Amino acid sequence: MKTLFFCLILSLTGFHVRAQEINAKVLEVYADKAQQMATQNPDWLKILNDFVENRVKFKTVPRDAVNDKYIKLSTVALLNKYNPGLQRDAVVDPTTFNPLKYDFIFSAKTPIVYRVDNTDNVIVIEPQSFNK
Repeated sequence: MKTLFFCLILSLTGFHVRAQEINAKVLEVYADKAQQMATQNPDWLKILNDFVENRVKFKTVPRDAVNDKYIKLSTVALLNKYNPGLQRDAVVDPTTFNPLKYDFIFSAKTPIVYRVDNTDNVIVIEPQSFNK
C-alpha cells in the first residue's frame, strides 16, 4: 500500500512539473490539448519551445512597395484548431508575438522571411538545427 501511495505521489508531482514547463505561447495555441500532447510526446514540446525561443527573429528591412519579395503576415493562416478564439495580432510586438499562432513554414532548410504588413519589419524563421 505504501508503494502504491508513493507511486501516486511521484506521478502527480511529475505531472505538475511538466505542466509548469509548458510555455504560455504553447498554451495559448493548443489550449486544453497542450498538456496531453506534451505528455504523449515530450519532444514535441521541446521542438515548439526551441521554435519560439531560438528560431524566430525580428529584423528591419526597408520595404519596396513595388517589388517586395516577402510573404505578408496577413496571408499566413491562423492555427486555431485547438483554440477557436485565437485572433491575429492587431499590432505585432516582437516582445509578445506568438509565432505558434501562424502556419509558418516550420521545417525549411533555409531561413524563411515574412513581412509584417505595411511596415519595415520582417520575421525571419531560422532553420531547425539538429546539433543541439
